Parts: sequence; C-alpha cells; structure tokens
Amino acid sequence: MVQIQELKSEDEFTDEEFDSEIEEELDVEDEFDPSDESLADRISALKDIIPLETRNSIKEKFTNSVAFTRKSSKVLGNLIWIVTTSSLLVGLPLALAIEDESRISMEEKSLLAQQSGQQEMLGEESKQQGIVAPGF
Repeated sequence: MVQIQELKSEDEFTDEEFDSEIEEELDVEDEFDPSDESLADRISALKDIIPLETRNSIKEKFTNSVAFTRKSSKVLGNLIWIVTTSSLLVGLPLALAIEDESRISMEEKSLLAQQSGQQEMLGEESKQQGIVAPGF
C-alpha cells in the first residue's frame, strides 16, 4: 500500500522532471477506480490509519460489551424461566382452588335459596289448608 521513494533535493530537479513526475502521479490517480475496491479492502486500509493502541482499546470494549450482552441475556432468560415455572406451580393450583371454592359457595347459596323457597311454599300451604298429611 505504501510506496517508499527516494526524494531528490530541490537542486537536482529541473522544471521538466518536476512536471513529468507530477503528471505521472496524476496519471496513477486517474487510473485508480474506487468502485474496484471492496468494503473489506477499505476497512483493512483503515488499520494503517488507526494506531495499534486505539485498535486494541476498541477491540477490548467491543469484546467486553459482547460478553456483557451474552451474560445478561442468559441471566434474563433464567429469570424468566423461574418466574414462569413458579407461577405455573403456585398460581395454577391456587386459581383452581379459588374457582372450586366459588363453585361450592354458589351451590350453597343455591341450596339455601331452594330451602327457603320450599319453606315459604310449605308455610303458605299450611296456612290455607290447615293440617296437611305427610306425602300430600
């Protein structure tokens, strides 16, 4: 990527040589086509620009953030698993017990309503007819 050229002192250059070297450099630049360069080539060229210490620092920060993300996602997954299984083990039987208790309570209310209705009916019949024989 980097070409090393020996530079001549200013005294050694003539105007014609100087102009020809400039034209050669311009020709080389004209031949360069950035569309031929891939993204990987461009990124690898950045390695020359960024100092080694800075690259190592960036790499370390990126590695640490990836490790933190992995560890936190694992802990979060475990926490979700614990909450889900606990709610199923405790919440489901509790919900079934509450539903059963409310069903029993409704049956008791229904039975009491039937008994009070029977007592009212029997109470009204006994007032109208007097004494009623059993079974009638």
